[in-house]
Amino acid sequence: MPAFSFSGLQIWELVTHVRALGIAHGASHLKGDPQAGAAIFRANCSRCHAAAGDGGLSGPDLTTIGSRRSYAELRESLTDPDADVASAYWSVVATTSTGRTVRGIRLNEDTFSLQIRDENGRLLSLLKRNLKDVELIRRSPMPSFAGKLSDAQMDDVIAWLISLGRRQ
Repeated sequence: MPAFSFSGLQIWELVTHVRALGIAHGASHLKGDPQAGAAIFRANCSRCHAAAGDGGLSGPDLTTIGSRRSYAELRESLTDPDADVASAYWSVVATTSTGRTVRGIRLNEDTFSLQIRDENGRLLSLLKRNLKDVELIRRSPMPSFAGKLSDAQMDDVIAWLISLGRRQ
């Protein structure tokens, strides 16, 4: 990376800009009740997602998501989880040469094998030479909460996730 030479004024302008990004990102003017959001999260999300030390392991830990994603990005994740799916959460459906079907989250893949966490949480390593077919599914295993949670409930969950990021 090349060296930069900033004047004192330019440094303060840069610092002000970076701080403004943080303020806009986790803005305190967001509507929603974080305490209600925690309860909604426990009831709807914690089977798969962990946050603040509690919850499941099949989805990403969301403890710091509120400090890394904007309100709009979090809302989109709740209403359209397929919009941006990290490759670490792509699913796979593998059919063995004996006809057995195995479904799960792809953890690793190399030239000779495929490692997945199946629907029961078990880690499996499958040799590719024993597979008849492998289908990679680039959709999120998370359901959409559009129509399942009200706008106010989504605001509550988002407010809680953003409040977690502020504690770090």
